[in-house]
Amino acid sequence: MTWLILFRAFQGLGAGAIMPLSSTIVADIYSPRERAAVQGWLSSVWGVAAIIGPLTGAWLVQHFSWSVIFWVNLPIGIISMLMLARWLPAHQQQEQAQSLNIAGSTWLMICVSALLIALLQAEMLGYWLSAFVALSLFAAWQLMRHEQHAKAPLFPLIIWRSRLIIAGNAGNVIIGAAMMGISAFLPTWIQGITGGTPLQAGSALAMMSIGWPLASTLSGRLMLHTSYRFTAQSGALLLIIGCALLLLLHAESSVYQAGLTAFVIGTGMGMTSTTFLVSVQNHAHYDIRGICTASIMFSRMLGSAIGTALMGAVLNINLAWRLPQAHDPVQQIMSEETRKALPETTLQQMVHGIADSLHWVFIVALLIAVLSLWVAWLMPRQRPQHEE
Repeated sequence: MTWLILFRAFQGLGAGAIMPLSSTIVADIYSPRERAAVQGWLSSVWGVAAIIGPLTGAWLVQHFSWSVIFWVNLPIGIISMLMLARWLPAHQQQEQAQSLNIAGSTWLMICVSALLIALLQAEMLGYWLSAFVALSLFAAWQLMRHEQHAKAPLFPLIIWRSRLIIAGNAGNVIIGAAMMGISAFLPTWIQGITGGTPLQAGSALAMMSIGWPLASTLSGRLMLHTSYRFTAQSGALLLIIGCALLLLLHAESSVYQAGLTAFVIGTGMGMTSTTFLVSVQNHAHYDIRGICTASIMFSRMLGSAIGTALMGAVLNINLAWRLPQAHDPVQQIMSEETRKALPETTLQQMVHGIADSLHWVFIVALLIAVLSLWVAWLMPRQRPQHEE
């Protein structure tokens, strides 16, 4: 496991470059008018891969060794490199070479790592929780001091002076947080409350990956005919409706109802995320476009961590109140063997307690989704073709 963690960290260095660079390349080679549609297609590729990838991985693990899944990336990566070398237009190098902000990157890494550990491992840290929070705050303070005098700041001042860029990043924090309400807890509902299978839970969750790219493609066209604000608000309303549908789930709900809910949430996320990204790229100057794109990706990741910690805490607090005598009740009803071994009365008590607790998680997801509507209002009433 130690080697897997180490190699995963090394892999993250490359993934951290690929994610923003792929979107930045689209912003560089397409005009603002074309950018909206192409970013939608790029999201569609991600949505299709999000469905094919897990299914392919499950098939490989079932019929071959689990280590085979790591070799799949090699031919795909080589093909991608050859395609970029052959078809990516070359740009002239800048006259002044840019230097890496090692000190700023280090403080940012310490700040974020300490914060994520504190959020995700709060129960296990105990007395050390305050130490990690203090470390995160100290690193954030040092980062702000360093950024004021850095020659190549990680976050140029224009990012903090632009309402649109701030709104785009805030919107992605909200999207990342709200996404965890479905990706982390909807499978728990299907398997634990309705007694569904892992395949049914995965199929329902896959509907989000279908709705996301479809809405991303639609949002590209909608932006061209309406405005950033209208498109973002439409996606925010869909996200709110989808999270409200989570509250209508009950023990007798079908997998189709859960899948429809996931689809609506996916459409809301796809429409808002594409709008936030395209608006920021069109607004940002060429010199900082890559930085702004990376900040969008980073904001979504940070939101996912915050959402996981917040909703996990809400779930744990409710479980401790409703089922004080049960030890890890979620795992007990998720395991088919343990579930069958439980007395019927105990099982029903646990199912009702967990269902009520999950409803409070879905309420938090709904409140977070409502915030996205406020952020969408901060978007300008402009169309992509009206920008330079």
